[in-house]
Amino acid sequence: MNHVEVNQQGCNVFGCPLMGSLSPWVGSGPYYCRHHYGRDASKNQIIVEKLKHFGDLLAYLELTKSCTQESMAAYDRVARAMNRSDLAPGTVTNRGGKQINEWVQPSYLYWRVQSAIGREIREA
Repeated sequence: MNHVEVNQQGCNVFGCPLMGSLSPWVGSGPYYCRHHYGRDASKNQIIVEKLKHFGDLLAYLELTKSCTQESMAAYDRVARAMNRSDLAPGTVTNRGGKQINEWVQPSYLYWRVQSAIGREIREA
């Protein structure tokens, strides 16, 4: 049986709201989130600010896993209040050309928000 060490602590970067799961050393910390791991330390606080900016959207995305109309409507209101209508749920076309209704399948929406965060961090 393989044993995998699970980190139960936050990212090692001060102020980062995410869990740390990646470490440059096998079996020991410090652990970093996927946005901080392997990045230049001079960008750490810029990344923290971007993550906090998207915090409300990420929190509502957790609620949408139940995929109720109420939770999706709440997420939609938050995205639009942040002037991020580009991240509001809708019908989108994936890379394979298939139409996906994010009101019914929010996992794709979660991927879009994570991609937007990654793009903004790379551009910072």
